Amino acid sequence: MKTVLSIVLSLMVTHAFTQNKWDGSNSPTKIGKNIERLLNNLPKKADLNLSQGYGWSGSYWPSETGGIAFRWNHPTPNNFKYSTNNLEKLRNMSQEELNQLSPAEKYDIFMGQYNYPTVKRVWRTTIKSAKRDWAGICHGWAQAALNLIEPAPVNLTNADGITLGFGSSDVKALLSHYFAYGYNGKGKQIGRRCYGKWKLKGDCKDVHPASFHLALTNMIGIQKKGFIADVDRYKEVWNQPVVGYEYIIKEQYQASKKARKKGVYTKAVIEMKMTYADELQEVPGAPDDDFKDFQTWKPVFGTVHNEKTTKTYNYVLELSKSGKIIGGTWRSKDRPDFLWFKTTPFEFDKRYIGLKDIYRPIQL
Repeated sequence: MKTVLSIVLSLMVTHAFTQNKWDGSNSPTKIGKNIERLLNNLPKKADLNLSQGYGWSGSYWPSETGGIAFRWNHPTPNNFKYSTNNLEKLRNMSQEELNQLSPAEKYDIFMGQYNYPTVKRVWRTTIKSAKRDWAGICHGWAQAALNLIEPAPVNLTNADGITLGFGSSDVKALLSHYFAYGYNGKGKQIGRRCYGKWKLKGDCKDVHPASFHLALTNMIGIQKKGFIADVDRYKEVWNQPVVGYEYIIKEQYQASKKARKKGVYTKAVIEMKMTYADELQEVPGAPDDDFKDFQTWKPVFGTVHNEKTTKTYNYVLELSKSGKIIGGTWRSKDRPDFLWFKTTPFEFDKRYIGLKDIYRPIQL
């Protein structure tokens, strides 16, 4: 009969050699049932073919400035405070004044909805989270940037004869809003969101390193599909569209006898460089008439404003006797919180049907 002490010691030993395996929320089967897990068969580097205008830089449309109801092209935006215009006033406005309206205003006007339901809906949502400077719709922008070619500027006239100029950032805002609130497609998430700060327990352990490695190498390396990563490991969420990676095996060595009894035969020390599309950044020397307040009238494809960021992560992968990845541990303090992607096709529903006319992909 085992004593209480022997049972506790047994549990401690078992935990010591099983804690490096992923749990259910980190299961690589979310990527696919037949993914490649042999380390030697996984591509060392890969990137999505972005030459066609995907993976574009955009904005997370911060709540503190009113989201997509922000008059980014106006000399005095008056966040949350401006008055909307009825049809009579719109007819008396110059084209320059119409072009200075917010993306949400332009969409409502284009649809002939002069009670501005989109503006009101956006303000109701953003004013609740305006005190958090990181709050916005990065989850919408990241999906739009992965799924759609960068939008071009377009001039459109509504049924009442009002001509509106939609800059590239205006269209990006509307697409981002649709993916944030209109697209309800099914999705998969690897890892759990951390709601704390400087705590490494529970949900704040971040995405498992083995699952992270398998997601990059299988989805981008083999399947040529992007995914989204929350690159802030703590409470804030910064969703970024991941578009490439490159890694090296810095060292590979035999595991201890105790580890081999648990199925871990070798360990590989990995240095991974992950690349993702980033938010629009102000670049010194940019022409004021083209680039303003981190938004653009023109597309950014092929310019210095098409931002990409590369982060380096270090971790150890645990391999089975056959060389399959079965676990791992982080070495980097910095690492993604969780990864996610949608699995069902999207289409503009009734509330966003106007996007079918507004969205025009750039011509390369």
